[in-house]
Amino acid sequence: MKASQKLVLLLATYFLANTVSVSAKPPEYCNARPLGKPGIAIAATLDPTLVIGEPLKGLGKDQGYGVDSVDPVSDALISQLNKKFGSYPLFWGRYISNRPEWLLKQSEVSTLAKYGIRVLPLAQQTMRFNDIDAKTKSTYDTGIADGICNADAFITVFSITPDDSNSYHIFLNIEIDQQTPVNSEYFKGWTVGLTKGVQKAGRKISLLPAVYIGTTGSIESWKALEIAVADLGKPLSAGWIARYGKGYTGKPALKCKDIDRWRDNSQLNNLSFPTDGVGAWQYQENCYVEDRRKLVDVSILNPAPAVRTSFINGLIEPKITPMIGSTALLTH
Repeated sequence: MKASQKLVLLLATYFLANTVSVSAKPPEYCNARPLGKPGIAIAATLDPTLVIGEPLKGLGKDQGYGVDSVDPVSDALISQLNKKFGSYPLFWGRYISNRPEWLLKQSEVSTLAKYGIRVLPLAQQTMRFNDIDAKTKSTYDTGIADGICNADAFITVFSITPDDSNSYHIFLNIEIDQQTPVNSEYFKGWTVGLTKGVQKAGRKISLLPAVYIGTTGSIESWKALEIAVADLGKPLSAGWIARYGKGYTGKPALKCKDIDRWRDNSQLNNLSFPTDGVGAWQYQENCYVEDRRKLVDVSILNPAPAVRTSFINGLIEPKITPMIGSTALLTH
């Protein structure tokens, strides 16, 4: 065998040993139930005290922003955001658990890697928060099952290798109480399931439980989180809140706007938040930059250096990774 052939064989062997395998038939429990009707997944109700649309020049450069979307990431959309806000978003939120057509693909991960945009992984299984496990009759065990599934999805789509020992946020999408309020037992089980899922896959990473939640219309979920966090004995790793103000109608196809400033006191609606700090505030949803067919939600980052750094550093920094055999589109 020639030296060049040996080199190719060695590289192929190494890559296969460090690539996540994708099962032909992924677990079915993660998205076993519908996640709500399309178009009613409202994260927060209107707060008339907030004013949207007051220009803040240099928002992207000076304070930083992030986006999330149901639509896939594309070079064109990233370019439009850069033109609008004066810089690339610092993070992009995408689903790793939801309807199959909404899930993050590995091709998107590679696109985000080109621009140095971190990924905020969002797990949505809202309609399962109060599901009772068929065998154990426990919502705690339902949470464990979903946590394992979410960990598997994270490891797969981001091609997590066995030598990676970093810690990453993973956000549970809670929405508002009119959907299904989170159950404290479910949440505790979910945090345990994340760890079990990582161990089951033979990985060294830590998946840190974080939440995406509305500040208004979510009283039951806030209380459940406080109970869960108290029982677990440690705060959430990160908080990402949704609160919309004047200029928001709840209808899609509004043009994306700037936000006037970050507000510390009015953000949480006088509710205690079980985390060391809220890292980002989603102030507008379902807006477009140029293409009315491609909608995003826009968030501003907390300007407090410690909170901001902790939030961003816990988001996974995507890598351009060659794919062998599967695109790893998870359809749990």
